[in-house]
Formats: sequence, C-alpha cells, structure tokens
Amino acid sequence: MLVNFQVKNFGSFRDATNFSMIASSVRRHPSHIAEIDGKNILRSAFVFGANASGKSNLIKAIGFAKCIVEDGMNGVDCDRKHFRLDPNKLDDIGVFQFTINAGDKFYEYGLAISYSRACIVSEWLNHIEDSFKGKTVFICNWSSKMPTVETEMEFSSEDQQRFNVYKVDACNSLQHKRTFLADIAERTSRTNPGVFFEHCFNVYFWFRKLMVIYPDTTFGGMIRYVIDKSARLSFGALLNRFDTGIESLSTQKVDPEKVFADLPSDRRHLLKSKIIADLTRGSKSIAKLTTQDNVYLVQFQDGQLTMEKVVADHGRKDEPFDRTDESDGTRRLYDLLPLQGMFSNSTVAIIDELDRSLHTKATTEFIRAFFNCSGGCRSQLIATTHDAAILDLDLLRQDEIWFVERGDDHASTLYPLTKFKARFDKDIHKDYLLGRYGALPIFGRMKLISKKES
Repeated sequence: MLVNFQVKNFGSFRDATNFSMIASSVRRHPSHIAEIDGKNILRSAFVFGANASGKSNLIKAIGFAKCIVEDGMNGVDCDRKHFRLDPNKLDDIGVFQFTINAGDKFYEYGLAISYSRACIVSEWLNHIEDSFKGKTVFICNWSSKMPTVETEMEFSSEDQQRFNVYKVDACNSLQHKRTFLADIAERTSRTNPGVFFEHCFNVYFWFRKLMVIYPDTTFGGMIRYVIDKSARLSFGALLNRFDTGIESLSTQKVDPEKVFADLPSDRRHLLKSKIIADLTRGSKSIAKLTTQDNVYLVQFQDGQLTMEKVVADHGRKDEPFDRTDESDGTRRLYDLLPLQGMFSNSTVAIIDELDRSLHTKATTEFIRAFFNCSGGCRSQLIATTHDAAILDLDLLRQDEIWFVERGDDHASTLYPLTKFKARFDKDIHKDYLLGRYGALPIFGRMKLISKKES
C-alpha cells in the first residue's frame, strides 16, 4: 500500500509537496481503512482541482518515478520535466520519495535525479520499524567524484560478498542511469534471500505491481476476461451492470495481415516481430494487441500468427459491435472494469481522470464497487477527477479528499479537505462550488470578438 508520497521540482510542483494516505481521526466509513501493525492506512483518495491546476502532474510524478525504478533513466524523457517557470530549477534536483507497505513491512524509498544530466544523483531505502523509525537498507550517492554506497544491515559472509560486488559496480559509474534497487532485484536469486535482499525484493516488486493509468491508457487486464469463457461471461455481466447495453463479449477470427496493414509502415514490422518474440520466448501463450479501433488476441501456432477480434453482443449475436462502435464511456469502462477483479488481490491503482467520458453515476458506482470487492485486502484506488458530485461524505471520508490549486506563481499546492475541519454533515459539494475550499477555476471577463477583429 502507498502510505505517503513526496515530490519536489517536477512539472508544476516546484516546492516539496506531500501526499499522505495515513488516516486521520475521522470515524465515518471505517471500512475505508486498512489497519496494519497499528497504523491506519486509507484505501482510497480523490484529488480535485481546476483544469491546469496540477492534478495530472501528481499522477505523472508517481508514474515517472515508477519508470525510473523499473527501466532506469534511459526509460524516461527528462526534457522539460522540471518546474520550467524558474530558470534555476533545471539545475536543481528532482526528488521522489515513497513510504509504502510491502511484504508486511514498511519502507521509505526515494530518488533524487538531475534533469540536466539525465542521471540519478542519490537513492535510498530505509526499513521503517516501530514508531516509523528507520534502519538504512542502503543509501547511494553519485553526486560527488567519489560515489558511495552504505548500509546498516548485517550480512552472512556469502551475502556480504554478493553485496560488495553490487557496491563496486554501483560506485564505478559517475553518470548513474540505473537504480541500485533494480540492479539488486534483477541480479539476485529469490530463493532463500538474506534479509537485505528480501527488503530490496519487497520494494522493487511493489513498484512492478503498481498500476498507473492515464486518460489514454489502454489497460491490458481485459485479456483474461476474454480468454476464459466463464470470466468472459462475468465481464459481460459487469459491463451490462453499468448500463452499456452490452450483454456479452465474444471473439471473431480475423486476418492478421489485414490488421497489420492498417498500422503505420514504420511500426508494422517492429510490432509484428515483437509479438512473435514475446510469444515464442516468454511464458505467454496469448498476447493482446490494441489498435485505435479494436482489441485483438494474438497467438503464434505452427509458425503462423492467428488473431481474434474482441466484439460485443448488444442483443443480436449476428450483429457484433467492434470497440470502435462503442461510446467513449463504454471504451473507458473496457479499460477500468478489469481492475475490479484485481482489487481483491491487494492492487494499488492510480488513475488520472477517473471520470473521463463517464456519467457521474457511473463514476460513483465504480467507487462503490471498489469498496465492495476489495474489503479485507490491501488494495487502494487513488484518482484525480473533475466530478464534484462525488464530494459526498456519505460516499467518502474527509481525509480521502484532496485539492490542488495553482498559485499566482504558477506553482501547484496540494492540500487535504481535513485542513478545513469540515463536519460530517456538511454539504461539501455545495461548499466546494461556492469556493470555500479553493481549487476552482477563476474566469476573467470575456471580450467578444467583433467581425472586424475576426
């Protein structure tokens, strides 16, 4: 679970900004809390604010750090990611720090990067024990001419030798591009690891499992609902529950060459080769291909690609609907609803613009469904939204609601509703639209353009 996130000098977040999932003393909706070792962690949070306030930059910051952890600095584009309205910020470091619960333990993991040199300046991992006091698992510093890697952990002789090898490798690079965390996790066997390596595995695979979904993300989780017939029926029923008009899903065989022919020529060969490589070298027997218009299931059998298109039944099986035939809202549900099946398995999903293309009642129902299907596990739903209708204390706790506001200096400020000490019986939807919590657009006077000016 995500416990806390801090970011500095990324996008519109110029100054150190803190986002906390630690529950306050609010008593309503106790089922929205996961209690872990005496600590109460919120299972959801929703971020509101005007257009261009910086909501999306909060999600992008988390996604940016996740990419660095998994793929290193070569996996991200550092250009124009700093707070660009201050010319000094290009040479200032960007900082990303996570407090998480993984493997039944609490950790603090952070990165400091240089945008101008596109490298990691420092990296640290602490195991947080009682009363949030930490023990340094490792701290790496590449900011000087003499890189250092330090730890407070104790090792067996064999693990000490292994750690020393990783340490030497890390210190041999002045322009560090890869995280020490990923280097350890990917080079070390997971069979009977020592305590040091277990900590690293816990944190690394937490990031691997973390889901960050943007407005244009096509989520791959739908594939298992189409492959398995019983799962396909349940997903069709879920789509029907959200009043999409869809009664069930099925597949139709299509010619792969015709599908690839519709793709840009520069992508066609590379994509085809990658799919074949994934299916022949990996453990997957079926791959998913998503185009602008449709979703396809791809297999490689007897040296040939076979492909099936996912279609929907709206009441006439002889008139199937392609994905492109569906409304934007239904297509958004294709990507979001598979999460409901994952929330029962301790999944952390971070979604930008949860309500995009959805009716306000569909957004509310999605949130209610999250709480219903994730009860008793450590899943979290964290999302930005413009839908002020979900500002309802019968739906959410006060500490699950956050606001982002852009100041006169164009820097974003993030703050919780609990700052205003709103009572449980307050109409916070009304108060928000009246401007009592800020984070609203402020419109200037509109000057009509005359025919002469146009």
